[in-house]
Amino acid sequence: PSAVTITTPIETDGIVNAAEDADVLIAGSGAEAGNSVTVTITDNNNSVSRTVTANGSGNWTLSDSELDVSGLNNGTLTVSATQADTAGNTSTAATQSISLDNIAPSALTITTPIETDGIVNAAEDNDVLI
Repeated sequence: PSAVTITTPIETDGIVNAAEDADVLIAGSGAEAGNSVTVTITDNNNSVSRTVTANGSGNWTLSDSELDVSGLNNGTLTVSATQADTAGNTSTAATQSISLDNIAPSALTITTPIETDGIVNAAEDNDVLI
């Protein structure tokens, strides 16, 4: 079978963040109706894969909790998709790169006291020093 197409950008911006890492949305087209499409996402050391069936138009989608990348390393990930027909023939892989950034920034620290005395008065209320 011919190679499938991965719809880009993945996750609308090409970046998977902490809110998205347990349910990455990946879709594509170009598969033969009823063929299995296997999507694999890899970092440098690990991978996750899921297989879906193309619909009658040859479109396919992985969504919700079907593809969880939270266990992969942050950075650039490679997404590949292949289709296999009923005879077991596999297409060449379509590939895309995405970024995984699921680590929240560090919390800010506010140094106290605010306004050196911990009190904001009328003279300071338009220009508070934190």
